[in-house]
Amino acid sequence: MVSSQESVAHCRPIVGVAGPGAVVASCHGGIGSSAPVDSKAMTAQVPAEMGGALRLAVLRLSRRLRQVASPGGVTLSQMSAMTVVARHGEVTLGELAALERVAPPSMTRIAARLEENGWLERRSDPGDRRVTRVALSQSGMELVEGNRRRGDAFISARMAGLSQDEIEILGRAIPILERIASQDLTSADAQSASSSKSVPSPKNSL
Repeated sequence: MVSSQESVAHCRPIVGVAGPGAVVASCHGGIGSSAPVDSKAMTAQVPAEMGGALRLAVLRLSRRLRQVASPGGVTLSQMSAMTVVARHGEVTLGELAALERVAPPSMTRIAARLEENGWLERRSDPGDRRVTRVALSQSGMELVEGNRRRGDAFISARMAGLSQDEIEILGRAIPILERIASQDLTSADAQSASSSKSVPSPKNSL
């Protein structure tokens, strides 16, 4: 007779089997069972500490990249906006705000500072003169390209010390991280961000 302990299904999480980046549990029955349990009904639970560890790793890597790649006088928000314009070409400020997922007034201030520094140019839409688009100036393109080269070199140098398995794991994680970053804020996210503004952050919290 098979004990209840022996008949318990054994599961392991697999990434991507239910769609790009999805995490489900692939389960097989205990002794005497060769058919997998329906994995669609078993979604893996994310440990609370994993979110904190991932947040900290992303923050540390972002900080290192800013130190190495971004020249002085350019904020993270400004460089991010220029990178988006470099990727998408001429856009309206409304489109740029949507792509960067920031409020239009905030993007207007960012674009104004970039224009003052000579990195961004305003251009009339040839199809509708009432519409103004922004594009990178020559110096803006050079700034973004230099930032990209330095950042890529920094990451490549660190990845050179990894094993092949670790490099493959990172490669599989990239689209998952991109999807996390592109998700819209929920009402709970917005409420949390609003309440955190009134709470002073302790030093060295990172």
